[in-house]
Amino acid sequence: MPREENKGPCKVKDCNNDDITHYYKFTTYAKKSIDKNTFDEYNYLEINDQLCDMHYLKIVEPDRNNITIDIVNDEVILNKDDFTKLINRANQLEIFQAEINQNSNKTNSNISTSTLSFENKIDLLSKILFKEQRRLNNPIELDPKKFSELITKSNFFT
Repeated sequence: MPREENKGPCKVKDCNNDDITHYYKFTTYAKKSIDKNTFDEYNYLEINDQLCDMHYLKIVEPDRNNITIDIVNDEVILNKDDFTKLINRANQLEIFQAEINQNSNKTNSNISTSTLSFENKIDLLSKILFKEQRRLNNPIELDPKKFSELITKSNFFT
């Protein structure tokens, strides 16, 4: 036996929603409106009365927009493609960070050498050459001509 369609009219007093085509039955389940404190205003409604959409939502489902979602599982689920994209982005981020650090170091060294006096530049150059000679296990160069050649060969300021 097919289910009987709800064709109205709405049983709420002074309802002017005549153009509604879909109606809901006020069932025992719909009496949950008593718990939601909306039934007092419409206490004349009886089981199986028909309500228009607007009144049904107002009376039976007044809290339909008060949705609360409790997150009990904090896992992140990614498909393989999204995971691969995430890994690639993380790798790109590391590369960009390294480039930024490298550019920052170059900028800082350019700024520091351009603001040094001639005396400080010679001192810095001597220390760098000394450390470089130690690193390469070369003897310390004290001859000014050879020292000058060493400076031009090393290209420290180019």
